[in-house]
Amino acid sequence: MQSETGPVTGQADAFLSLHRGALKWIAIGRRNRGRGQRPWSQNGRSDLTENENQPWAPKPSQIRSSSLLFGLTACVLLTACPGSPDYPKPEALPNADQFVEHLMTKQSAARSFQAESRMDYRVGDERIKTTVLVMGERSAKVRFNALNPDDTVAADLACDGINFAFVDFNKNCQLTGPCTSDAIASLLRVNLEPDDFLSLAIGSVPLIPNAESSAEWNPKNGTVVIKRINRDLMTRQEIILDGRKATYDVIRATVHDANNRVEWSLENKDYADVKANDGTPFRVPGKTRFQQPKSRGDLKIRWQNRTINLDLAEDKFIMVLPGLSECGAKKQ
Repeated sequence: MQSETGPVTGQADAFLSLHRGALKWIAIGRRNRGRGQRPWSQNGRSDLTENENQPWAPKPSQIRSSSLLFGLTACVLLTACPGSPDYPKPEALPNADQFVEHLMTKQSAARSFQAESRMDYRVGDERIKTTVLVMGERSAKVRFNALNPDDTVAADLACDGINFAFVDFNKNCQLTGPCTSDAIASLLRVNLEPDDFLSLAIGSVPLIPNAESSAEWNPKNGTVVIKRINRDLMTRQEIILDGRKATYDVIRATVHDANNRVEWSLENKDYADVKANDGTPFRVPGKTRFQQPKSRGDLKIRWQNRTINLDLAEDKFIMVLPGLSECGAKKQ
């Protein structure tokens, strides 16, 4: 994209000069008309069709030709002709497999994270907006503390890699079970594997397995569109990467099932450069949105104070349940 100064300014000046010339041409024609005549029509008829006695008046064909020439000249000067790519395809654009490898490498480079965040998620017909402290580590380990306005813990969720424990202190209930995508759904109402949540925190994306990939450049907005398909399950994934500055940040991603229904979608905004504790550079989003239309899951995250690749003690992911009633169980 061109800067606001330089070539664009010169083209704009040329366009304005051309525009002023056209206005001058029209003004001369008006001055040459006889006094007392109406400017462009008389008796309900256009004077532009009565030029046999008005030598100054341009013929309609001349006006059409002038207008066409004016438009073409403006198009060339402003480089806004239809079909002109705003973002030309880079000469050394990686292929689809290289882009997928880039995403997988980013995931494997992050072994742990810790962050303060502001989360907004749907529970039934209501939206919950709260501060959430979260940490995670590879091998399905994650811990969430959702806070009340007075900073006391409203809900606590821990996955130790095998099982999860969840306590809703505001409702005095608890849950436990295998550490799967259902564990995170007990708090945030979206089904996400613990390791997939780590991918969201570092600006990567969960990838469908055993998929064929293709990539194409979109010149209109400077993005790379990666399309993946698992032919056994007939699931499809589309990933949009930002290629304008060759950062290839994940802007959007969508997964469709075999019936072409959206399984989940992901959006990221406001990327920034950060360094992990071990010096590894990362590009991470400031805002993330994860949606699952089938279950009405809708999670918005504003990331704050994020640290990557820190050492986390094992007991951070272990919670002893207080022996409350089961959440969602019907009272006798």
